[in-house]
Amino acid sequence: MPDLVKFGFSGGVFSPKLFMRSDLKKFDLGLAFARNFFVEYTGGASTRPGTEFIDYIQDDDEPARIVQFAFNRAIANTYAVLFAKNRIRFLQDGAYVLEAGKSILAGSTGTTVQATAHGYSVNDWVKIQGNTYEVATVAANSFTITSPGGAAIDTSLMIGYEVARIYTLASPYATADLRDLTFSQYRDELYINSTSYTEKKLTRLGATNWTLTDISYDANSNVPTGLTLTPSAAGTYGAVFAVTMVDQQGRESYIGGSAIALNRLCVNYATTAGHMGLTWTAPASGEVAYYKIYRSLLMLGTELHYGLQLGYLGQTTFPRFTDANIVPDFTHTPPEINLPIVGGQMPILTVSGGGAGYTDASVITPSGGGGSAWSGKPIVQAGAIVGGTGAQSGLWLFWLSSILYRHCRGRGHDNCDAHFPDWK
Repeated sequence: MPDLVKFGFSGGVFSPKLFMRSDLKKFDLGLAFARNFFVEYTGGASTRPGTEFIDYIQDDDEPARIVQFAFNRAIANTYAVLFAKNRIRFLQDGAYVLEAGKSILAGSTGTTVQATAHGYSVNDWVKIQGNTYEVATVAANSFTITSPGGAAIDTSLMIGYEVARIYTLASPYATADLRDLTFSQYRDELYINSTSYTEKKLTRLGATNWTLTDISYDANSNVPTGLTLTPSAAGTYGAVFAVTMVDQQGRESYIGGSAIALNRLCVNYATTAGHMGLTWTAPASGEVAYYKIYRSLLMLGTELHYGLQLGYLGQTTFPRFTDANIVPDFTHTPPEINLPIVGGQMPILTVSGGGAGYTDASVITPSGGGGSAWSGKPIVQAGAIVGGTGAQSGLWLFWLSSILYRHCRGRGHDNCDAHFPDWK
């Protein structure tokens, strides 16, 4: 069998389906199999470098994951992010990222290290002269150390050196879930997805200043509050108004809290000259692009309630607006909550008794059965009760950032369920 000379490998590794395609131009430059080799752009092939021991991994009897983080090619902006059991650590240039060092003082002896106000905790890992140790016990100005394997360490020769803790960020990820994490980097942010956890964002603020936060797709963290209605003249008509915020990313908040209000004592400015003035308090923080204003139909004040449909009136960049009989656009309504990736939403609320003595200003705060931590404004019917009295009557509850709809299948309260609008 003749010996064949290969002059290059720039064709790369071929699929087995191409093994018989000797007619291809790159066939003579291809490889059927290459393990632990790099194909160079000049055509040659070289073996990959060997592995090097960098450092120990805490709880090394359990799996861990390393993820690349590269803002750019500079070493100062490149990290290997180590995800281990309920902790995240960072490596750069072949070593763990360390916190600021503290001087080891005279008096260190045996396994005890003297360091003023060190702030370390048991099980922390520290570095001294390039070696890794585990903190075993702590006092205000001293601590004892062992090797990662638990062996006693003589600290008498460490006086004058510095001790630095390995920078560690607490994480919620259990060992069993690490393999299922997926990652996506955008600039200084690493987005982390998992089927078992809320989507999170790992953000670099500095070499030893990283944050791990939940990602919110809800623009409701900062919303308008304190909506106040001022009619141009008193009367017997009124309407329900609501205001929402649109942020710089185009996300609109849900109507909630005190961003909805009604006024029953206004002149009917649909037939008489007049208007309704609106003012509200801007969010304490957040980037507001503009506000949207919604309104129900003008009607007799005795017929008003929070369950009326709202239509779009207009928008403004300032926390004030004047409605001079603008016709609401009911094809453009406030957003309804529809966030399937956000936990904690309540699909059903059953009202068993309507109570008594309620007004439009009342706030309902249910508790028990997993339904606490929210409040709502009820529709109050005759007799100041919360509940329906007719076969097709309804009850609306205003739940912080959304609306619940209650549909009655029969007379009384026992046949009524409350649902989010998306499920009604």
